[in-house]
Parts: sequence; C-alpha cells; structure tokens
Amino acid sequence: ASLTPTYTLKAQPDLPPVVDVLQPRRDLQAPPEARVAIEARATDDFGVSQVALTYAMSGGPRQDIVLPADPAPAAGTPILDGTFRHVVDLVALGAEAGDVVSYFVTARDNREPEPQSARSAVYFIEVRPEIKPEEAPGGGQQKEVDTSGLIAELKRLLRSTWDVSSLAPPDRAAPAADVARGLRDLQTEMQRRLTRALGVVGALVPPPMDLLQAAGEEVGRAAVLIGRLLVDDALPPQERALAKLVALETE
Repeated sequence: ASLTPTYTLKAQPDLPPVVDVLQPRRDLQAPPEARVAIEARATDDFGVSQVALTYAMSGGPRQDIVLPADPAPAAGTPILDGTFRHVVDLVALGAEAGDVVSYFVTARDNREPEPQSARSAVYFIEVRPEIKPEEAPGGGQQKEVDTSGLIAELKRLLRSTWDVSSLAPPDRAAPAADVARGLRDLQTEMQRRLTRALGVVGALVPPPMDLLQAAGEEVGRAAVLIGRLLVDDALPPQERALAKLVALETE
C-alpha cells in the first residue's frame, strides 16, 4: 500500500509591525517656507495594512495622513517591507517663525480581528527665520535667559508623555508620576530663570520675556493633567510651551 506524504505544520507567532523614520531621523530647524521630506520604513512578518503620519503644530489639533507605499506593491501583494514618503509643506500649514511641528509615524499589521500597531520615535520641526550673519542679534533682554536647555528638557518630557500614552491604563501611574515630577521641576527652573532675568530688566514682565512666563504656566497645566492620568490632555500644553520657548529664541 502506498503511504501518503507526511506534512509538518508549524505555527508562527504574529509579531507586531516595526516602523521607523529614516529621513530626516532627527529634529530639524526650518524656515517658514520650507518643505520637509519625511521617509519612513515599516515591516511586518505577515504584512503591513496601514502606515500613517501623525502631526500637530504648536499644540493644535492632531492630524493623521495615511501614507501610500513607494513604490506601490502589486495588487494583492502584502507589504512585508515598505517605504513610505510624505512632504510637510510648512506654508500650507500656515506655519510662522516660533511654531513647532511634532510628528511621528504609526504602522498597523493585518492581524484579525484586532490589528497590532507600532509607533516611531517622536520628532520636532522648529520653525525659525533664516538669519544672515550680519543680522544675528547682539544680545538684549531675551538673551538673559538661555532657553536651549529648557527646550531640550521639554522635548524629552514630551517624548516621555507619548511613551506613557502608549501604555495600557493600568501601567501608566508610575511613569506618569515621573513625567509630572519632571514637568514641575522644569516649571520651577523656568520661574527661577525668569526671576533672575527680571532682576536685570525690571519688575514687570516685558515682551518677549512674557513668552517664558506663559511657557511656564503651560508646563504647570501639563503637570497637573498628567498627574491626574489625563495623559493625552497633557500633550497640547507641553507643545504650546515648546512653541513659546522657540518663539522666545527667534525674537
């Protein structure tokens, strides 16, 4: 009697997708008329179903743009490893000097019934005017405060807030408390620098130093919100604070 062939079936785990921004892969400073090319790569063991760019400007509404694969795959062919591109037109966004665009890329796979998803790192585009060497500022009231360190710390806290947002609600309490503590420390440092600067420029808070005061108030609001585990609500005030600090540097 003839024997039927023996086949072995091996179950493969369905892993979540992986997505990364390839270009520019770092924070940028760009003039208001710039067009910023973004290139991302997404991979999945069984196929990527959707890749999207998520962005917001200076704490405004968050927007999602679905990105097509480039090149497009043949019909019916799953995307196991794809490149996705988009150009952020700052003019079309109405960006002005001092605005900040935050963005990241997400990918979903084709698992049923619930797809798995992944997010890239968060990046920032600081909108700044192009300054010619002969137009470089030679100092002034706003130069009494070095905001570069404040900007770097606020970006770190914003990225940490996004990391907390990606966690399941039961796992958010401890990391959210860490972010809230960092925000309170940053607000204290902002107030300290403002007080020191006011000792030079006077008792009132004149422009553009009022931007530092307003940024500190926004950071304080964010600390209260994330302390209450209102994680998503804590993002816009941080982004508004970041834009105010960048605007202060552009003055």
